[in-house]
Amino acid sequence: HVRAVNNISERVLMISQQTVIGKGTGNDLYYRLCVMPIIIDPLRDRPEDIPLLVEHFIDQFSEETRGQKIRLSDTALSILRSHPWPGNVRELINTIKFALVKRRGNRIKPEHLPPTLLPYMANHLAIRQRESKLKPDSVLEALAKTGGNKVRAADTLGVSRSTLYRFFAKQGIDPVDS
Repeated sequence: HVRAVNNISERVLMISQQTVIGKGTGNDLYYRLCVMPIIIDPLRDRPEDIPLLVEHFIDQFSEETRGQKIRLSDTALSILRSHPWPGNVRELINTIKFALVKRRGNRIKPEHLPPTLLPYMANHLAIRQRESKLKPDSVLEALAKTGGNKVRAADTLGVSRSTLYRFFAKQGIDPVDS
């Protein structure tokens, strides 16, 4: 005997890190459940979301410390933005939890980040060292030698184009006019 049930409110949330369509047996289930798909790009493709997510997770996982808000240093944030996040948001959550345990005071610094981020810390440090070695005279000379070609000027200086553009920004130089 089957009895009709009225007034059932249901929601099914299905999360997958892989494409579900075309995997065979799950197609029928997918199409039965898929009323409104929401596709979110992986974290590695959304580095601009990292500061907001970090702030949210710090607030979510940190206990109150005498009214002081725990923050991430600019250097630590830069390192997090350069990491490719193969574990996506779950990896970011674990990174924040790790840093909260390791930190002293109300600021999370690079030394509080997990060892898995060491290569990105080293890369960040190397970029900063290359930037600090650039001098306005040598940059102008390289631009003059290359006829204003920034890619060739960066190559002449032994830095990446993005390093050269960061140098321009720090010096207040408009790269279009240089």
